[in-house]
Order: sequence, then structure tokens, then C-alpha cells
Amino acid sequence: MTLEEAIKSAEEVVNANERLIKTIHPSMQLVDYGKIAERHRQLAEWLKELKQLREQARWIPFKTRPMTEEEMTFYRDWAEYGAELFDCPLPDDGQEVLVSCGGNVCIDTFVKDDSDGCYFEGVDIDDVEAWCPLPEPYKAERRENDN
Repeated sequence: MTLEEAIKSAEEVVNANERLIKTIHPSMQLVDYGKIAERHRQLAEWLKELKQLREQARWIPFKTRPMTEEEMTFYRDWAEYGAELFDCPLPDDGQEVLVSCGGNVCIDTFVKDDSDGCYFEGVDIDDVEAWCPLPEPYKAERRENDN
């Protein structure tokens, strides 16, 4: 079962139990369908969070491909250098990401520039094998006694 299928299954259990609650008189309920629905709702939320964390922490291979004839006409300035186009998701302009180059990992900033194209501030983009979004910074939970 995939993560998507598990989320869908948990949500189906929630919906089915909520429908049962509406149709069965409380005096006839031998099972607490509300509690079952609530437990599966929590399970679905945890699975969604797991899915989001997995997506945030995955390496995205840096891939390029040759330009088509049509693209060479459109990108004339780049075509003369034999440029290739990126064939992968790219970071946002100004986004700091993890970058993997030749077995080393560093944090770098991705730049999209109309005149210079795309590049990283610290490493040569041709050396980049993959990139990964940075995780959200840690936020400590405040306790009631903390000021």
C-alpha cells in the first residue's frame, strides 16, 4: 500500500463512521463510531504530515536535455553556446537549498537572472548533481513557565 492509498483508506474509514453515526440511533450503537472516526482522522493527518516531510527531504537530481530546433530559435543567444535546458524542478529564485557536488554537500543560493540565466552563488551549476530544499528551522515549544 502506498502512502497515498493509506491516507485515502483512513479518510474513507472516517467518512464511513461519520455516516454511521448519523444513521444509527445512539441507544443502538454497540461501537463508538465517533472514536473510530477520530482515531482514523488523526492517522490520516499523521500520514499527510509524513508525506509532506518525505517530499521536503528528497534529493532532486539536476538534469539537463539538449534544446529542440524550436527552442534554439527562441533562445538564440544561448543556442550558440550549445546550451542545454534544465529538465527537472528548479529551486525558487533566491532560495537557499542543499546542493550535492562530487560527494560534498553544502548550502547555496539559487539565482534566476534574465541576462545570466540560472546559477548558484557559490558552486558552478555544471558541478551540481542534485539539490534538496532546506527543512524548516526548529521552533522550540514555549512552556507556560517560560517568559
